[in-house]
Amino acid sequence: MFNILKSFSVFIFLIAPVYAFASVEGEHDWAGLYWRIAMFVLFVILIVLAIGKKISAMTGSRRDEIISVLHSAETELDEANIRLEEHRVKMSKLDSELSELSKYAKDTTKVEIDALLIAAGKQIEFMREKSKATMDNEVLKAIADIRKGIAFESIDKAELLIKKEIKADKGRKIDMNYIKNIGNQ
Repeated sequence: MFNILKSFSVFIFLIAPVYAFASVEGEHDWAGLYWRIAMFVLFVILIVLAIGKKISAMTGSRRDEIISVLHSAETELDEANIRLEEHRVKMSKLDSELSELSKYAKDTTKVEIDALLIAAGKQIEFMREKSKATMDNEVLKAIADIRKGIAFESIDKAELLIKKEIKADKGRKIDMNYIKNIGNQ
């Protein structure tokens, strides 16, 4: 029965436009206008009868698909919000850990800088003591060298004076006495 109705509606739609758009000798055909309106209403009725159930089934299945997709999207949104909250918690923990690490690094750096400054101070003091001792030794050495120089110069001058004042004979006697005295000592 449904196939017969489809066939009849196709036949009517093929023949109906010829009658719907016909005019009577170039004047407006009011009857044709009514006929066109009737054909449009018939067309809508036939469309609804012929494919209404298919359209309803298609839209129903599509609606079910859309509802299913929306439901899964809502579920995924909820899961994403849960993961987002977990990440926010992790980020706050990481921020606090980073703050603690930064504080620890600053404290450690301060301690190391203080230790380096103390070690540098000790090294400077050691070098100061060493250079002072070296300078003292150099001064004592210079004084000793000056004294030796003065002593040698004094001996040289004394020798010259003695040679001038003591004659050669007296010098031999003195030398002989000195040599004799060396053996007695």
